[in-house]
Amino acid sequence: MSKLLENIVGPSNYHKVAVYLDWLMNDDKFDVKGWDKSKTTKFTKEFKKIAGFTEKHYHHGGQKDMSYPKSKLKHFAIYMQNDEAECKDLVRHIRNGFAHGNATIRTIEKTKYIEIYDYGKSNRTDKPSGQTAYLLLPVDYIFQLYTRYEIIRKSLH
Repeated sequence: MSKLLENIVGPSNYHKVAVYLDWLMNDDKFDVKGWDKSKTTKFTKEFKKIAGFTEKHYHHGGQKDMSYPKSKLKHFAIYMQNDEAECKDLVRHIRNGFAHGNATIRTIEKTKYIEIYDYGKSNRTDKPSGQTAYLLLPVDYIFQLYTRYEIIRKSLH
Protein backbone atom coordinates (compact mmCIF):
# COMPACT_ATOMS: atom_id res chain seq x y z
CA MET A 1 0.00 0.00 0.00
CA SER A 2 2.89 2.34 0.77
CA LYS A 3 4.20 2.09 -2.81
CA LEU A 4 0.72 2.75 -4.21
CA LEU A 5 0.35 5.87 -2.06
CA GLU A 6 3.79 7.09 -3.02
CA ASN A 7 2.90 6.68 -6.69
CA ILE A 8 -0.38 8.55 -6.22
CA VAL A 9 0.86 11.75 -4.60
CA GLY A 10 4.43 11.31 -3.45
CA PRO A 11 5.62 11.02 0.15
CA SER A 12 5.08 14.71 0.95
CA ASN A 13 1.32 14.40 0.47
CA TYR A 14 0.60 11.30 2.58
CA HIS A 15 -1.67 13.31 4.88
CA LYS A 16 -4.03 14.21 2.03
CA VAL A 17 -4.23 10.56 1.00
CA ALA A 18 -4.63 9.35 4.61
CA VAL A 19 -7.68 11.60 5.14
CA TYR A 20 -9.21 10.32 1.92
CA LEU A 21 -8.54 6.67 2.80
CA ASP A 22 -10.02 7.13 6.30
CA TRP A 23 -13.22 8.36 4.68
CA LEU A 24 -13.18 5.68 2.03
CA MET A 25 -12.80 2.83 4.53
CA ASN A 26 -15.54 4.17 6.85
CA ASP A 27 -18.53 1.85 6.35
CA ASP A 28 -20.86 4.39 8.00
CA LYS A 29 -20.20 7.34 5.66
CA PHE A 30 -23.75 7.21 4.27
CA ASP A 31 -25.40 6.42 7.60
CA VAL A 32 -24.93 9.96 8.91
CA LYS A 33 -28.14 11.48 10.26
CA GLY A 34 -29.86 13.40 7.48
CA TRP A 35 -28.11 11.53 4.66
CA ASP A 36 -31.24 10.58 2.71
CA LYS A 37 -32.30 9.94 -0.88
CA SER A 38 -32.15 13.64 -1.78
CA LYS A 39 -28.53 13.86 -0.56
CA THR A 40 -27.61 10.68 -2.44
CA THR A 41 -29.16 12.09 -5.60
CA LYS A 42 -27.26 15.36 -5.08
CA PHE A 43 -23.97 13.49 -4.55
CA THR A 44 -24.57 11.47 -7.73
CA LYS A 45 -25.15 14.68 -9.69
CA GLU A 46 -22.00 16.17 -8.15
CA PHE A 47 -19.70 13.29 -9.08
CA LYS A 48 -20.90 13.64 -12.66
CA LYS A 49 -19.77 17.31 -12.64
CA ILE A 50 -16.17 16.56 -11.62
CA ALA A 51 -13.65 17.40 -14.35
CA GLY A 52 -12.86 14.36 -16.44
CA PHE A 53 -16.25 12.67 -16.09
CA THR A 54 -17.89 11.78 -19.36
CA GLU A 55 -21.31 10.17 -19.83
CA LYS A 56 -19.97 8.37 -22.90
CA HIS A 57 -17.70 6.22 -20.73
CA TYR A 58 -20.08 5.78 -17.80
CA HIS A 59 -22.02 2.53 -17.43
CA HIS A 60 -24.11 1.67 -14.36
CA GLY A 61 -26.45 -1.26 -14.73
CA GLY A 62 -27.48 -4.75 -13.84
CA GLN A 63 -25.09 -7.66 -13.97
CA LYS A 64 -26.68 -9.06 -17.13
CA ASP A 65 -26.41 -5.68 -18.88
CA MET A 66 -22.78 -5.02 -17.97
CA SER A 67 -19.98 -5.66 -20.42
CA TYR A 68 -16.52 -4.81 -19.06
CA PRO A 69 -13.63 -3.68 -21.26
CA LYS A 70 -11.51 -6.58 -22.51
CA SER A 71 -8.36 -4.49 -22.91
CA LYS A 72 -6.80 -1.62 -20.98
CA LEU A 73 -8.54 1.65 -21.75
CA LYS A 74 -6.72 4.95 -22.19
CA HIS A 75 -9.45 7.30 -20.99
CA PHE A 76 -11.76 7.97 -18.04
CA ALA A 77 -14.15 5.05 -17.51
CA ILE A 78 -16.68 3.84 -14.97
CA TYR A 79 -18.29 0.45 -15.53
CA MET A 80 -20.12 -0.75 -12.44
CA GLN A 81 -22.92 -3.02 -11.42
CA ASN A 82 -25.82 -1.36 -9.68
CA ASP A 83 -26.60 -2.41 -6.16
CA GLU A 84 -27.57 0.83 -4.41
CA ALA A 85 -27.56 4.50 -5.41
CA GLU A 86 -25.00 5.38 -8.10
CA CYS A 87 -22.82 7.42 -5.73
CA LYS A 88 -22.81 4.67 -3.10
CA ASP A 89 -21.89 2.07 -5.71
CA LEU A 90 -19.02 4.21 -7.01
CA VAL A 91 -17.56 4.84 -3.56
CA ARG A 92 -17.95 1.16 -2.61
CA HIS A 93 -16.17 -0.04 -5.76
CA ILE A 94 -13.29 2.39 -5.20
CA ARG A 95 -13.06 1.27 -1.57
CA ASN A 96 -13.08 -2.40 -2.58
CA GLY A 97 -10.36 -1.84 -5.16
CA PHE A 98 -8.07 -0.40 -2.49
CA ALA A 99 -9.09 -2.84 0.24
CA HIS A 100 -8.63 -5.94 -1.92
CA GLY A 101 -5.43 -4.83 -3.63
CA ASN A 102 -7.04 -4.37 -7.04
CA ALA A 103 -5.96 -0.76 -7.57
CA THR A 104 -2.97 0.24 -9.66
CA ILE A 105 -1.56 3.49 -10.97
CA ARG A 106 -1.23 4.14 -14.69
CA THR A 107 0.07 7.23 -16.43
CA ILE A 108 -1.85 8.19 -19.54
CA GLU A 109 -0.72 11.27 -21.45
CA LYS A 110 1.18 12.60 -18.40
CA THR A 111 -1.85 12.21 -16.09
CA LYS A 112 -1.90 9.68 -13.25
CA TYR A 113 -4.95 7.43 -13.22
CA ILE A 114 -6.11 4.84 -10.74
CA GLU A 115 -7.28 1.65 -12.39
CA ILE A 116 -9.60 -0.41 -10.21
CA TYR A 117 -11.13 -3.82 -10.66
CA ASP A 118 -13.80 -5.05 -8.26
CA TYR A 119 -15.12 -8.57 -7.96
CA GLY A 120 -17.94 -10.03 -5.92
CA LYS A 121 -18.52 -13.41 -4.39
CA SER A 122 -22.03 -14.63 -4.01
CA ASN A 123 -23.81 -17.58 -2.50
CA ARG A 124 -27.05 -16.54 -4.24
CA THR A 125 -28.12 -18.11 -7.51
CA ASP A 126 -29.67 -14.84 -8.72
CA LYS A 127 -26.41 -12.95 -8.20
CA PRO A 128 -23.43 -15.05 -9.32
CA SER A 129 -19.81 -14.25 -8.52
CA GLY A 130 -17.65 -12.31 -10.93
CA GLN A 131 -16.51 -8.85 -11.90
CA THR A 132 -18.66 -6.03 -10.52
CA ALA A 133 -16.70 -2.96 -11.63
CA TYR A 134 -13.93 -1.51 -13.76
CA LEU A 135 -12.87 2.07 -13.03
CA LEU A 136 -10.19 4.20 -14.64
CA LEU A 137 -10.17 7.56 -12.87
CA PRO A 138 -7.68 10.44 -12.78
CA VAL A 139 -6.15 10.57 -9.30
CA ASP A 140 -7.52 14.06 -8.75
CA TYR A 141 -11.03 12.78 -9.51
CA ILE A 142 -11.07 10.64 -6.38
CA PHE A 143 -9.95 13.55 -4.21
CA GLN A 144 -12.64 15.75 -5.75
CA LEU A 145 -15.17 13.02 -4.98
CA TYR A 146 -14.26 13.25 -1.30
CA THR A 147 -14.40 17.06 -1.35
CA ARG A 148 -17.91 17.04 -2.81
CA TYR A 149 -19.05 14.41 -0.30
CA GLU A 150 -17.78 16.61 2.54
CA ILE A 151 -19.64 19.66 1.25
CA ILE A 152 -22.90 17.71 1.22
CA ARG A 153 -22.21 16.09 4.61
CA LYS A 154 -21.52 19.48 6.21
CA SER A 155 -24.84 20.77 4.86
CA LEU A 156 -26.63 18.15 6.99
CA HIS A 157 -25.92 20.01 10.23
